[in-house]
Amino acid sequence: MNPVDRRFRAVRLALVITGVLSLLPPPAQAQADGPSLTIDQLSQRVVQGNRDIQAAALLREAARAATSAAQALPNPRLDLSGGLAQPRTGFGGANPVQSFGAAQLIESPAVRGSRIDIARASERSAAYSIASARNDLVAQARLGAFEALLRREETDAAADALRLLEQVRERVRVRVDSGEAARYE
Repeated sequence: MNPVDRRFRAVRLALVITGVLSLLPPPAQAQADGPSLTIDQLSQRVVQGNRDIQAAALLREAARAATSAAQALPNPRLDLSGGLAQPRTGFGGANPVQSFGAAQLIESPAVRGSRIDIARASERSAAYSIASARNDLVAQARLGAFEALLRREETDAAADALRLLEQVRERVRVRVDSGEAARYE
């Protein structure tokens, strides 16, 4: 993977994590407001408005149109041309010339079948690209949600540790004030 692709993936992951974090409520608000989004609801919201998935869906529609075009028989070709015919010898004048023609392509059934099979394969490929884009996006959204939950738990653990340290400090202060323990400078 080249550095540009790596940077693009890192930026895209950062944007997904930022979007996930913006959808999650802060801890105090989550407790006050009641239930928050589940991981599945969050994944659905992220997938709904994603432009990569919408672009892949448009490619699938184009592949479907190509499949129906491949199944159609070729149209006849009509030619109409006109001009002036001038003699090479220089004697005589220019005469108007018109030409009409019609042609119908006769194609081999094997070629037509191959063309239809290729179009159907590209349609399946477009469907797989939609599934791949959706799976990547859901995985990134879940990763971002779990990162947010991890950070939330880390802040809760740090707050608990701070409370415990303050309790220990208060106990030491009470013991020092009462004379049970020596004062540390």
